[in-house]
Amino acid sequence: MVTGKLYDVSNGINLANSISETEIHDLMAMDNFTDNIIQSITSLDSIAAADSTINLIDQREILMQQLNTVIQDKQNLMYMLNTATQQALSNVQVANSSIITNNAPDEYEQIMNDVEIEYEIGGMAALQNKCSQVFDIAVQCPHIGGKAVYKARSYVALMNDTIEYDDVTVCAQAGFRKSAETRNTKEEIKGNIKIVPNPTNEKITVTISDDMNGMCEIQFNDVVGKSVLLKELDCNQKTHTLNIKLLSEGIYTVKVNQSNHVSEQFKLIIVR
Repeated sequence: MVTGKLYDVSNGINLANSISETEIHDLMAMDNFTDNIIQSITSLDSIAAADSTINLIDQREILMQQLNTVIQDKQNLMYMLNTATQQALSNVQVANSSIITNNAPDEYEQIMNDVEIEYEIGGMAALQNKCSQVFDIAVQCPHIGGKAVYKARSYVALMNDTIEYDDVTVCAQAGFRKSAETRNTKEEIKGNIKIVPNPTNEKITVTISDDMNGMCEIQFNDVVGKSVLLKELDCNQKTHTLNIKLLSEGIYTVKVNQSNHVSEQFKLIIVR
């Protein structure tokens, strides 16, 4: 029951931030119309500059009125969309606060739902106000805190992407020694590439070791091993920033391939 309610809240946050196809079409049409009017005004100004005997003031005034009208229409639509989003997020926040949790993963997820809503409404200033709560969850063992831990880390990365987490020690102290030791082994052998932040949201920075040079490919595989993203890199350049916003939330394995060298693969977690 609680899990279902928390899922509904998470889904509600996503829906609150979505825009219908009709609204997208309207915004695009307004942008195109604006561009066309500006081009027409620019053309009139060029003609007038070339021949001062031509009077194009009336035509220019009509175009300016049309431009002001479409700009106002777009502002009105954006205001309407923003108001609807704020109201929907407020409604979801009320639903989230009414959920009674009885275990750590659910409690953390409820807190992170509230953090996400506050961030969507108030931006970085609101996130800074929640910094302490977010960090307290981010440092938990993922086996104890669940997926909310990874979401918390993605928000911490927005404020400070240099923080690293000692899951090996924390999870071992919580009784997950075997899992922690396994993860430690994987972290030790991944050496020749580094990706930060991890967990991430939309962008990652890839650092490649000195023993990989020339043209390479970075490959992202989903949980069933299917390649979902392949990008060519110049490995003579050791640092690359990649946009991975088209990848869905989840866990991916990442490796860099070269003709005579393949990096160890490791997990990348995307949380939104």
